[in-house]
Amino acid sequence: MLNIFISIIYTLLSFGILKIFHSTKRGNPVYWFVIFQWVMAVGTFLVLDFDRDSDILYMVLYLVALLAFAAGAVIVVANSNYMARYREFFDRPFTPPSQITRHIVIGLAIFSTIVTLGYYQLIGYNLFMETLAGAEILDFKSARLATYSGEDYYAPGFVNQFKNTLLVVCWVTVLTWMYVDGRVQRVRMLALPILFLFLYALLGTGQRAPMIYAFLTVVFGISLITKIEFKRAGLAFVGVALMFGFFSVLNERVDSFSITSSFVAFTSRIFINDQQEGLFAFRELVLQDSAWFTEWIQGFVGLSPWSKGSKLSHEIYMLIHGTDRGTAGVTTVGSAYYNGGMLNVFAFYFLMGVAYAALFCRFLRGQKTILRCYTYGAIFFVLSIYISGPPVVLFNKGLMALLLLLFLGKLRTQSRH
Repeated sequence: MLNIFISIIYTLLSFGILKIFHSTKRGNPVYWFVIFQWVMAVGTFLVLDFDRDSDILYMVLYLVALLAFAAGAVIVVANSNYMARYREFFDRPFTPPSQITRHIVIGLAIFSTIVTLGYYQLIGYNLFMETLAGAEILDFKSARLATYSGEDYYAPGFVNQFKNTLLVVCWVTVLTWMYVDGRVQRVRMLALPILFLFLYALLGTGQRAPMIYAFLTVVFGISLITKIEFKRAGLAFVGVALMFGFFSVLNERVDSFSITSSFVAFTSRIFINDQQEGLFAFRELVLQDSAWFTEWIQGFVGLSPWSKGSKLSHEIYMLIHGTDRGTAGVTTVGSAYYNGGMLNVFAFYFLMGVAYAALFCRFLRGQKTILRCYTYGAIFFVLSIYISGPPVVLFNKGLMALLLLLFLGKLRTQSRH
C-alpha cells in the first residue's frame, strides 16, 4: 500500500511540473525528461521493500532529484522570455542550407557509413546480417557481448558516435533536404537502402536499444520541424517494436516470437526490467565506499579509444548475477549518490534542470534550419532519456558527435562574415 501511495505522490509532483512546461513541450528536454524519469521512478517505487533502509534512501533520492531538477529549470524559465521565443521560433520560416553545409553533412554521412562498415569488418560478423542470412548462431548472447565488451577492444563508445548517431542524423537530414527541394522520386529510391543501412548499423551488435533510440531521435527532430502525424509515427513504432521483440527472442529474453511477446518484451524493458536492475544495483552500491567522483572521471577517460573506462557496471553485474558477462543498469540517481552522496544528487539534478532549460532557450534563439532541428532534436532526446548511468553515458549516446555537428555549422556561419 505504501508503494502505491509514494507512486501517487511522485506522479502528482511530476504532473504539476509537466503542467508548467506543457505549452512548450515540442522537443523540450525538460518536459520529456520528467516523463522518462517518472517511468523509472514509479516502476521502482512499486517494487521497493520498505523494510530495507537502502530502499527508503533510494525513494528519497528520487524525490530530491525531481524537485531539484524542477527548481533549476523553473529559475531559468522565470528569467527568460520563454513562451514568446517558443511561439516566434515555430512561426518562423526555414532558412535554406548553404552548399558548404550540404557538403559537410553528406561527407559526414558517408564517413559514418565507412566507420560502421569498418567496425563490423574488425569484429568479423554482423548479427543482423547473420540472422537475415539464416546462419546458425550457437550463442547469440555471447556474440552480442563480444561486440562491445569482449576481450578484443574496438572502442565501441567512440564508434557509436558515428554508427548510432551521426549516421542516422546526417542521412535523415539529407533525405529531408531532398524532399523539401522537390526531389521526391530520389527520396523514394534512397529511403529503403538507407533504412537497410540503419538496421545493419543499429542491430548488428545484437543490442535492441540503439534501434529504439534512433527511431525516437528522428521523431524528436521531426517534432521541431513540423507537428507529428501520430498515425504514421504509430505505424513506424509498431515495426520497431516487432523488431525489438524478434531480437528479444535471439537474446533469450522471451521464448518465442509473436506480436504479444514483442509487446511484452518491449513493455517489460521500459516498465519493469530496468527498474528492478537499478534497484538491485543500488542495494549493492550503498554497501560500497563512496567513489567521490573518481568513477565518473574513469568513465570520461574511457572515451579514449585506448581505455575501457569504469568497470563499475560490470562489477555490480557480477555481484547481482554471479558473472561479469553483462552490465548492470545503475541509475543516474544511484550513480550520483555513489559519487558524492545526497548533496551531489541535489546539486547535480539542479544543474541538470538549469542546463536543460537554458539549452532549449538557446535553440529557440538560433536559426531555424532542418539540420539544426535534427541535431538539436537528437541532443534533446539524449538528454531526455538520461535516467541511467554516469554523465559519460551522454557522450556514449552521441552527444559528443552532435556537438561536433553544431560546431561545424557554427564554423560555416562564421566563415560567411
